[in-house]
Amino acid sequence: MVRSSKWTVFTLWAALPAVVRGGLDALEKRNGNVTTSAVCQSTYSWMNNENSQPPCFVAATLSAACATAGDWNVPAVNSTYHYSLPDSSTANYCVCSWAVYNLLGACTVCQNSTSVDNWSPYQAGCGNFTTSTAFPTKLISVYNNTLLPYWAATDPSKWSGFGFNSDEAFSIHSQGIALFLPLVEYDAICISLSRKK
Repeated sequence: MVRSSKWTVFTLWAALPAVVRGGLDALEKRNGNVTTSAVCQSTYSWMNNENSQPPCFVAATLSAACATAGDWNVPAVNSTYHYSLPDSSTANYCVCSWAVYNLLGACTVCQNSTSVDNWSPYQAGCGNFTTSTAFPTKLISVYNNTLLPYWAATDPSKWSGFGFNSDEAFSIHSQGIALFLPLVEYDAICISLSRKK
């Protein structure tokens, strides 16, 4: 355990669930463009990760990790446009992760939109890419060692109403924990957690 005046950092090793072990061997870090035109309202700055990256950008970054070309864009939403559910052309292990679902929900809320789909229809669009983990880290590295807000790792079926819940996410955020997703190897995931003192 490493201690500093502001943070306590420790590393945990945990086995990756069997559901994501198959079919991920070919995935590797892709170098592409990660973009978003979404702008979060300042009242939702708590949704940013510790690198001050908003949830829309983090969702694009995580989604790009599985994209064929490594490119991903999360556009802005408005009263007439909302994020589409995954389908056969967009579903992959990253897009279908709990983290990307939660981050897209946060991205929707932080733009003052209320059009967040529940987890069940989102998951249904994933087909064979459905996972039971926060993010499929087997041989997938995330650009720039992107920090994942801890609330984004919540199982979406556990939110009140079975869809992203910003009040509950804020409660988790208030505990001061951040989750780091580095490149991992084979059947292990290295998670560095830090807690504000």
